[in-house]
Amino acid sequence: MVVLTGNELVPYSNGAALRSLLLLEDTDMMKMLNKQKGITFLSVVFVLGFIALVVLFTLRAYPLYYEKMQVTASMNTVASRPDAAEMSQEEIRRAFYSSIQITNITRFNDRNLKDHIFLVKSKNRGEPNLLNVKYTSTNKLFDDLQLLMEFDQSVPIRGPNADK
Repeated sequence: MVVLTGNELVPYSNGAALRSLLLLEDTDMMKMLNKQKGITFLSVVFVLGFIALVVLFTLRAYPLYYEKMQVTASMNTVASRPDAAEMSQEEIRRAFYSSIQITNITRFNDRNLKDHIFLVKSKNRGEPNLLNVKYTSTNKLFDDLQLLMEFDQSVPIRGPNADK
Protein backbone atom coordinates (compact mmCIF):
# COMPACT_ATOMS: atom_id res chain seq x y z
CA MET A 1 0.00 0.00 0.00
CA VAL A 2 1.21 3.51 -0.85
CA VAL A 3 0.41 6.82 0.91
CA LEU A 4 0.43 10.16 -0.93
CA THR A 5 2.13 12.92 1.08
CA GLY A 6 2.47 16.26 -0.64
CA ASN A 7 3.84 15.32 -4.08
CA GLU A 8 5.46 12.01 -3.03
CA LEU A 9 4.23 8.47 -2.92
CA VAL A 10 5.56 6.78 0.22
CA PRO A 11 5.15 3.07 0.84
CA TYR A 12 3.01 2.31 3.85
CA SER A 13 4.61 -0.27 6.08
CA ASN A 14 3.17 0.30 9.51
CA GLY A 15 1.18 2.77 11.56
CA ALA A 16 4.27 4.37 13.13
CA ALA A 17 5.68 5.40 9.76
CA LEU A 18 2.34 6.92 8.76
CA ARG A 19 2.13 8.89 12.02
CA SER A 20 5.65 10.24 11.53
CA LEU A 21 4.74 11.35 8.00
CA LEU A 22 1.64 13.09 9.25
CA LEU A 23 3.66 14.78 11.99
CA LEU A 24 6.13 16.02 9.37
CA GLU A 25 3.25 17.45 7.36
CA ASP A 26 1.87 19.09 10.50
CA THR A 27 5.20 20.75 11.23
CA ASP A 28 5.42 21.98 7.63
CA MET A 29 1.92 23.37 8.01
CA MET A 30 2.90 25.02 11.30
CA LYS A 31 5.94 26.62 9.66
CA MET A 32 3.72 28.00 6.91
CA LEU A 33 1.22 29.33 9.44
CA ASN A 34 4.04 30.98 11.38
CA LYS A 35 5.11 32.77 8.21
CA GLN A 36 1.60 34.15 7.70
CA LYS A 37 1.48 36.83 10.38
CA GLY A 38 -1.55 38.86 9.24
CA ILE A 39 -2.10 42.07 7.32
CA THR A 40 0.86 44.16 6.28
CA PHE A 41 1.72 47.64 7.51
CA LEU A 42 0.58 49.10 4.20
CA SER A 43 -2.82 47.46 4.63
CA VAL A 44 -3.15 48.88 8.14
CA VAL A 45 -2.29 52.36 6.84
CA PHE A 46 -4.86 51.98 4.05
CA VAL A 47 -7.62 50.85 6.43
CA LEU A 48 -6.87 53.62 8.94
CA GLY A 49 -6.77 56.21 6.14
CA PHE A 50 -10.14 55.06 4.86
CA ILE A 51 -11.64 55.22 8.35
CA ALA A 52 -10.17 58.72 8.82
CA LEU A 53 -11.75 59.90 5.53
CA VAL A 54 -15.16 58.54 6.51
CA VAL A 55 -14.94 60.21 9.93
CA LEU A 56 -13.82 63.51 8.40
CA PHE A 57 -16.62 63.47 5.84
CA THR A 58 -19.19 62.62 8.53
CA LEU A 59 -17.98 65.38 10.85
CA ARG A 60 -18.09 67.94 8.02
CA ALA A 61 -21.47 66.84 6.62
CA TYR A 62 -23.30 66.53 9.94
CA PRO A 63 -23.79 70.31 10.51
CA LEU A 64 -25.40 70.61 7.07
CA TYR A 65 -27.88 67.81 7.78
CA TYR A 66 -28.54 69.08 11.28
CA GLU A 67 -29.41 72.48 9.85
CA LYS A 68 -31.68 70.81 7.28
CA MET A 69 -33.51 68.92 10.03
CA GLN A 70 -34.01 72.11 12.06
CA VAL A 71 -35.30 74.07 9.04
CA THR A 72 -37.69 71.24 8.16
CA ALA A 73 -38.96 71.11 11.74
CA SER A 74 -39.54 74.89 11.73
CA MET A 75 -41.37 74.65 8.41
CA ASN A 76 -43.64 71.94 9.80
CA THR A 77 -44.26 74.00 12.95
CA VAL A 78 -45.39 77.01 10.91
CA ALA A 79 -47.43 74.93 8.47
CA SER A 80 -49.28 73.11 11.24
CA ARG A 81 -50.46 76.25 13.02
CA PRO A 82 -54.27 76.53 13.03
CA ASP A 83 -54.15 80.04 11.57
CA ALA A 84 -51.46 79.28 8.95
CA ALA A 85 -53.89 79.15 6.02
CA GLU A 86 -54.98 82.75 6.64
CA MET A 87 -51.48 84.15 7.16
CA SER A 88 -49.86 86.46 4.63
CA GLN A 89 -46.41 85.81 3.20
CA GLU A 90 -44.85 88.31 5.61
CA GLU A 91 -46.59 86.71 8.61
CA ILE A 92 -45.40 83.27 7.46
CA ARG A 93 -41.85 84.61 7.24
CA ARG A 94 -42.03 86.10 10.74
CA ALA A 95 -43.51 82.90 12.17
CA PHE A 96 -40.75 80.87 10.51
CA TYR A 97 -38.09 83.28 11.77
CA SER A 98 -39.38 83.12 15.35
CA SER A 99 -39.46 79.32 15.13
CA ILE A 100 -35.94 79.06 13.69
CA GLN A 101 -34.49 81.43 16.31
CA ILE A 102 -35.17 78.80 18.98
CA THR A 103 -32.64 76.57 17.25
CA ASN A 104 -29.01 77.53 16.86
CA ILE A 105 -29.33 78.26 13.11
CA THR A 106 -27.94 81.68 12.21
CA ARG A 107 -28.43 81.53 8.44
CA PHE A 108 -31.73 83.44 8.49
CA ASN A 109 -32.13 87.04 9.61
CA ASP A 110 -34.58 89.90 9.02
CA ARG A 111 -32.80 91.01 5.85
CA ASN A 112 -32.56 87.69 4.02
CA LEU A 113 -35.95 86.13 4.83
CA LYS A 114 -37.37 87.47 1.55
CA ASP A 115 -34.61 85.66 -0.36
CA HIS A 116 -35.24 82.25 1.18
CA ILE A 117 -38.87 81.88 2.34
CA PHE A 118 -41.82 81.95 -0.05
CA LEU A 119 -45.54 81.39 0.12
CA VAL A 120 -46.63 79.59 -3.05
CA LYS A 121 -50.32 80.13 -3.74
CA SER A 122 -52.21 77.10 -5.00
CA LYS A 123 -53.52 77.29 -8.55
CA ASN A 124 -56.39 74.88 -8.03
CA ARG A 125 -59.24 75.27 -5.60
CA GLY A 126 -59.07 72.71 -2.81
CA GLU A 127 -55.29 72.47 -2.83
CA PRO A 128 -53.39 74.09 0.05
CA ASN A 129 -50.82 76.84 -0.32
CA LEU A 130 -47.19 75.80 0.09
CA LEU A 131 -44.48 77.11 2.36
CA ASN A 132 -41.26 76.92 0.34
CA VAL A 133 -37.75 77.41 1.70
CA LYS A 134 -34.73 77.61 -0.63
CA TYR A 135 -31.10 78.11 0.33
CA THR A 136 -27.62 76.79 -0.35
CA SER A 137 -25.32 75.71 2.44
CA THR A 138 -21.60 74.92 2.25
CA ASN A 139 -19.04 73.50 4.62
CA LYS A 140 -15.29 73.16 4.12
CA LEU A 141 -14.12 69.57 3.61
CA PHE A 142 -10.43 70.11 2.81
CA ASP A 143 -8.32 73.06 1.71
CA ASP A 144 -10.21 74.05 -1.46
CA LEU A 145 -12.84 71.32 -1.41
CA GLN A 146 -16.33 72.26 -0.20
CA LEU A 147 -19.43 70.25 0.60
CA LEU A 148 -22.51 71.90 -0.90
CA MET A 149 -26.11 71.22 0.05
CA GLU A 150 -28.97 72.81 -1.84
CA PHE A 151 -32.15 72.95 0.19
CA ASP A 152 -35.42 73.43 -1.69
CA GLN A 153 -38.37 71.99 0.19
CA SER A 154 -42.07 72.77 0.34
CA VAL A 155 -44.70 71.80 2.87
CA PRO A 156 -48.45 72.29 2.48
CA ILE A 157 -50.05 74.87 4.74
CA ARG A 158 -53.18 73.38 6.20
CA GLY A 159 -55.68 74.98 8.48
CA PRO A 160 -59.41 75.10 9.12
CA ASN A 161 -59.93 77.28 6.02
CA ALA A 162 -57.21 75.84 3.74
CA ASP A 163 -59.74 75.25 0.92
CA LYS A 164 -60.58 78.95 0.49
